[in-house]
Amino acid sequence: MLTTYNFSMRGRSHIKSGKPCQDHSDIVEITPAWKAVIVADGVGSCEYAEVASEIAVKAASEILKKSFPGARGTDRDFQSLMLIAGHTAANAVEGYVRENDPENAAQYHTTLAMALCSSTKAYYLNVGDSAIVGLDENGRWHSVTKPDNDENGGVYTLAWRDHYHVGKVKFNPVCILAMTDGVYAKCFPYCQKGEEYEMNVPLLNFFSTYAFGVEDENAQNDSELQKRNIQKYFESNACSDMTDDLSIAAVINTKTCLEEEDIPFKEPDWFSLYWKALQCRPYSDEIKKKQFMDYIKENHTDFSPEQAALFAEKYINLAGYTDTLNESNESEHTEESRTEPSNLNEKEPKDVLS
Repeated sequence: MLTTYNFSMRGRSHIKSGKPCQDHSDIVEITPAWKAVIVADGVGSCEYAEVASEIAVKAASEILKKSFPGARGTDRDFQSLMLIAGHTAANAVEGYVRENDPENAAQYHTTLAMALCSSTKAYYLNVGDSAIVGLDENGRWHSVTKPDNDENGGVYTLAWRDHYHVGKVKFNPVCILAMTDGVYAKCFPYCQKGEEYEMNVPLLNFFSTYAFGVEDENAQNDSELQKRNIQKYFESNACSDMTDDLSIAAVINTKTCLEEEDIPFKEPDWFSLYWKALQCRPYSDEIKKKQFMDYIKENHTDFSPEQAALFAEKYINLAGYTDTLNESNESEHTEESRTEPSNLNEKEPKDVLS
């Protein structure tokens, strides 16, 4: 059985600025054996981005249902359908603008990522900086598509029809996730580039493994419950760095023989990654060191100021900083503020800067 969930959440920056959520997402129930996942991210600089993303998702959903080639469809049939769905979504946005707001055509732009899935196959289309991510039957996570930006970091949108990436997933999918860039950045943190595992495997597992082996009659209820759990996690302080709108659409094969323990992952050195991430931030060295020391204290609340400084020296040069550090720690390191040390080997996603 294929179980599904999807949601789109207003990002912290949009809540602060008063902007609406500019993402949209959908699950398309084509047949019991075939589902589609769709997400669209309206370009933040466009005044009517949320209108464009909503139109695109609706148009793509409708054409996938209407033109589904059936179980006997060939790979070419399915990939053609994905391309047609992309063009249909683009035509729908352009048609709306032409009829309703031709003078503001530049204010209606959106990305689009979607996948059409069965228990053994998946086909996709992606344009822009959203992405498709998948788990294979051997327990390996893959970035099926990657965010596509121009050389200046600009976002390709549905209007860039020569940037439609269409294909067939090259493995038997256990799970397929369509996600906008706000979620992708958390799943593939910049600070983990070059590491043995460049993706946040515990987080991807959090999105999916709850459904492994679930009985058919419980699957969709469990998916709704897990959707709320994910939303709560995104709203928590652990995700305070996630300021963009957030969308995810998931399809999971509950009949998989995989268990979470079968999915390989080697815990990285989270302190090293945190320090690496801080180097990309436009802060002074003193602020970076202060933030790094705060991170150490959060995860080793039993450390004395001297122990924290000694631990930090493995990662940074604290010369000329220790006195300031000790003064700060002495004022904060009280019995009332102590809690149990965090277990850095636990499977929950770590609060490492993206």
